[in-house]
Amino acid sequence: MSTFVEQVRARLVGDNTILELLGVTNTRIYPQVAPQGTTAPYAVLTVVSDVPENSFTSEVDELLRNARLQVDCYAATYLGAHQVARAVDVVVAGLSGSDLSAVRESSRDLYDDEAQLHRVSMDFSVWGGE
Repeated sequence: MSTFVEQVRARLVGDNTILELLGVTNTRIYPQVAPQGTTAPYAVLTVVSDVPENSFTSEVDELLRNARLQVDCYAATYLGAHQVARAVDVVVAGLSGSDLSAVRESSRDLYDDEAQLHRVSMDFSVWGGE
């Protein structure tokens, strides 16, 4: 069984708009950290918290989870970072009604002086099974 992060990443990788923005041959969607030297634009998925709900049977496979997923979208330009963020938001918010459900709770603009990259950092509340 795949984790919710793998499920979210698979949905992002399967989206044509995101593939066009991030590069069809290299999806550039990474868990927790992008490899050093990664060419922008790219996105990074980080689990900020993962809270399992109680189950009557205590079976791990039956636990409902509520996780906070942070998605950071990096690009060389401010508008480029926002283009990627909008595309990610559409896909992740579109998880509603599937085996996962998500809602964006916040978004903020940041700039990485060292890497000279713009970043849009979004937090999503994701509900679903293990």
